[in-house]
Amino acid sequence: MNNRITIKDIAAEVGVSAITVSKALNGKNQVSEKTRARIIETARRMDYRPNLNAKSLVRKEIHIACVYPKEPFEFYSYVKDGVNMAEKELLDSKCRVSYYEYSSLDSVGEVRDCLMQIEKEKVDGILLTSNHNYREYVDVLRRITESGCAVLYNTIFGEFIEGVIGGIGLNAYMAGQIAADFHNIGKTMLPEGKTWKTVIFVGNKNVSTHHDCIEGYRSRAKLHGIELLETYETNEDRNIAYYLTGKVLQNFPDLNGIYVSSYNALGVCEWLKEHNAQNRVLTIGHDLYPALNTMIESGCLKATLFQNQYEYGRKGMHLLFEYLVGLRRKEECRVFQTPQIVLPGMLSAFPRYGIREP
Repeated sequence: MNNRITIKDIAAEVGVSAITVSKALNGKNQVSEKTRARIIETARRMDYRPNLNAKSLVRKEIHIACVYPKEPFEFYSYVKDGVNMAEKELLDSKCRVSYYEYSSLDSVGEVRDCLMQIEKEKVDGILLTSNHNYREYVDVLRRITESGCAVLYNTIFGEFIEGVIGGIGLNAYMAGQIAADFHNIGKTMLPEGKTWKTVIFVGNKNVSTHHDCIEGYRSRAKLHGIELLETYETNEDRNIAYYLTGKVLQNFPDLNGIYVSSYNALGVCEWLKEHNAQNRVLTIGHDLYPALNTMIESGCLKATLFQNQYEYGRKGMHLLFEYLVGLRRKEECRVFQTPQIVLPGMLSAFPRYGIREP
């Protein structure tokens, strides 16, 4: 028995014609915003899945370029896995994916080279992980979007020029708030009258995601009476994080907590473990990957904020594809994933983020 929900089912539920439903779901202008919102909400509630295979019979192939860094491998390998899965899911929908890798988030010239190559290829859309210096190649990106190519940012957002339809990333402000709330739990164990003191390790303050983590933490820290002593940039370098941990604990011997708002909490934990200081401060980080999971299991990292990098890749591809074939409007293409706090006893619930080799 075929229980697939159709446009006619949605039309009957909302009380409009099937043509109106089709126009609403395909972003046409002849439907009022109120009716469109009702139709979209009903379609989602009924778990409507458009028949992309049927649509593919009457349209050309969609070519998407995926641009992302090789490093940090512990993070972006999962993003790539998600893109690969989406490519398989869209295999019968005339979707072709080309992959462009650059070395790291500081490789400005390589990103520019990737975009210039894509400019020659004439693709329909780009799933782009921007880097720390996106202004250095925004001129190339502008030329590409002016030619009609749609761009969706993935994990790190650059400038929202015309033609950039949105992006998928972390609700970073909320992540910072959760980290401060976690530190506030530790604050309750202090003697009365003592102030809980913390520092933040961030990848790069100029990246919007990292900036929002800081601001989110700062807002809740102020509410809880937590004193944020300083914010340090690690430039996503594990060795810098390791070195700074020692310097910070030397400078602030009464430090109570560390919030690492980037993937490299591993460097912090390595210093703490080597110097038998894992219980000296309450440390919370970001992400899951095998080496970091070991630190969580040992109790060196008390908790981590999980972003689900795999879904960044998978959902990002589907968002961009659905926009390109008219199933999603631009206003629906900016998605922020809710961070999930993970404690040691919860690690078994995330088997995808287990042991893997480069």
